[in-house]
Formats: sequence, structure tokens, C-alpha cells
Amino acid sequence: MRIKAKHVVLVIGLVAVVMMLTMNGWTAERKAWPIGTIVPMTGTGAVYGKYMTHGQQLAIDEINASAELPYEFKLIIEDHKTGDVKAGIAAARKFIDIYHMQWINPSWANVVVAINPICAEAKVVQFSGGGADPKQLNKPYLHNSRPRNDQFIYPMLKYMAEKQNVKRIALMHNVTPAGISMRNASYWLSRDLGMEVVTMIGFEEGATDYRSGVAKIRAAKPDGVWIGTWCEDVGYIAKQLREMKVNVPLGGGCGIPKEAVPIGGKTMDGMHVCIEHFDLESPLPWTQAFVKNYRDRFEYDPTNSSANYYEAIYILRDCIKHVMDKGLDPWNGEELEKAVQKIRVFRSLYGDGEMELTPDGGCKRPLAVFRFDYASNTWTPIERIAPIPSKTYPDPPR
Repeated sequence: MRIKAKHVVLVIGLVAVVMMLTMNGWTAERKAWPIGTIVPMTGTGAVYGKYMTHGQQLAIDEINASAELPYEFKLIIEDHKTGDVKAGIAAARKFIDIYHMQWINPSWANVVVAINPICAEAKVVQFSGGGADPKQLNKPYLHNSRPRNDQFIYPMLKYMAEKQNVKRIALMHNVTPAGISMRNASYWLSRDLGMEVVTMIGFEEGATDYRSGVAKIRAAKPDGVWIGTWCEDVGYIAKQLREMKVNVPLGGGCGIPKEAVPIGGKTMDGMHVCIEHFDLESPLPWTQAFVKNYRDRFEYDPTNSSANYYEAIYILRDCIKHVMDKGLDPWNGEELEKAVQKIRVFRSLYGDGEMELTPDGGCKRPLAVFRFDYASNTWTPIERIAPIPSKTYPDPPR
């Protein structure tokens, strides 16, 4: 049988391509790489779980479509039910014992801290884009792409003291571990800024009736109220403060509470919050592409939580490439941790396009104070800020 010369050339070419790919660690069939994420899919924080998983899934689909790795990412989602530590620990054990995962993207400060000993012992990298407690710092194998809550709180309180002339401040906070951490930081930072803390009101996350606490605030006669909670809580609190004639500046330091606006409505007009500055109108091409693709797919604007967890997947990709370039197997948490420590500065959707991970497990992110305008339903950055060093604050005196 005669074989045509062009067929011989084609076969030789295909063999050469396969040999080249094999030399670079590729195989014809990509291996599955499960990525575990532990996020709130139910409970009062479920909307954040939506943002976090959507950000990750978009990045995973992009990387899989590019075929730039000899692996195919698959997102495995576990629900910590908005901060249920037992659920978080069970999820981490499932990821490690059943899937043998080397990299997990968890959220919620108390869950992130609770699973750290399990992950560190198994040499599994944790990368958290949600949760801002200073207790998340200086933990082995744990990295965080959010600034800490005291780094949000200080600029907000400083703005209230200097720009709104607040001298007597009331502090409201939920009684979750994150809320207690925010209470502690806001108390001591208020005092550092020369403000008198006239009352502190704790409440259950997800409550809808805050009037007993508001009555105590009204009696204390503050000239500013700082609110340490998130989502719909903020709307109910703002509405009830105004209904009960507490007409003083309102500030917050946990996130932009878009979900609160349908509840609080006009009573939130002029409220300020401080958070990392994710700019939907950024000139960065990568950010522009992310915003467009996210809007097209999910039909709403991405949030900082969406962006943080999208970035986390690309950071994993970069670490895998780094390990492979050394000729090592990247399915190894110890090697992935070394890669994080070595690279340190990663591509970012924020600011000038770079994020530095610090040796203590934190990060350097641009922050901004945002003001809410009810008429246009927009949160506008009015002051950009470099974060202060973070630390853990003790309980206030009783």
C-alpha cells in the first residue's frame, strides 16, 4: 500500500506536537482539578454566597476554555449556612478527606479561622476573599484578599470625626464573631480619634426590629451612629433611626449594603461606608472584560466579593504554573504555598492592576469612603485611602 507524502508529513507533524506538549507537562486528556469553596448559600448572608460562587465560576470557565493548563477546574460548593462553624469544619474535612484538595477558597471570618488548623495540618492552602477579622492574620497556609475590618473602620470614623464633626458617637453591631470584632475595633478607634462613645448596642444578625436599641441611642443623644453589620440589617436600622428622629450622620465599615436600599430607601441617603475600592468603571482592560462578562452572564453588576473570588481562581492558576515551571507536581499544597510566598504580587481587578499579599497573610488593597445618593441609587467614592496596619483589639470596658 502506498502512503501519500502529505499524509506522512501530517503524521510527523502531529507526533511532534504531542511530543512538545508532553515535554511541557501536558497530556492529551486534561486531569480534573476540584476547587472547594465554603460560602453562605443559605441564611442571612446567602447573597454573598451568590457573589462569591459566580465570581469563581466565571474565572473557572475562562481558564478551562483557554486550555492553558493540563487540568480542568471544577468548583465544589459547600454551604456554611452564614457562619455555622460546624458546617464549615465538616465541609473542610470533606474536601480534604474525600477530594484530597490542595487549595480551598473559604469565607466568613469565624469559619476561615476554625478550619485553619485542619487545613494547615493537611498542608492545604486557604485563600479567603471574604471575612475581615484580624484573627485571620498570621495563620499557616492562610491568605486573605480583603483588608481587615479595623482597616475599614478607621477611615470611616476619621471621616465622621473630621468631615462631619462627630464628637459623640453611638456604635451598633451584630453579635456574630465578626460583629464583636468590629465592635471592639470601632470602640477603641473612636477613642483614639477623640470621640466619646455614648452607647454600644448589640443585636442578632438578621433581626428586623431594632427599635429598643434605637430608643437607647436616641436617649444617649449622639451626633453620629456607626453601624457594624451588613445586607438588609442596614436598611432596617437606617429606617428605624430616622423614624425615631435620630437624624445624625450614619457610617458603616463592612461593605456596600446594596441589599438594604429597597428597605431603607431614602432614609439611607447620605450614608457613608468604607470598603475596598472595586471600580466598575476602571480603565484596566482585565477589569473591563470581567465587568462585561459578569454582567452578560449573571445580569447584575459584580461586587467586591465577586471580584475577590474571581481573582482567587487566577491566583491558583498562577501558582500551578509556577510549580509546573519548576518541574514539580502542582497537586501539592506545600508547593502551592511556596508559590504564593514566592510570587507575592498578583494581577488584580483593583487599583493599578496589582495586589500584594503580605507576609502576615493579609493584602494591600485600595480603600475608599463611599457616599450613597438615593436619587441616583449610586454609591460614589469620595475619598481614597491607604489602609493602616491591622491589629486585634480587646473588648471594651464594661
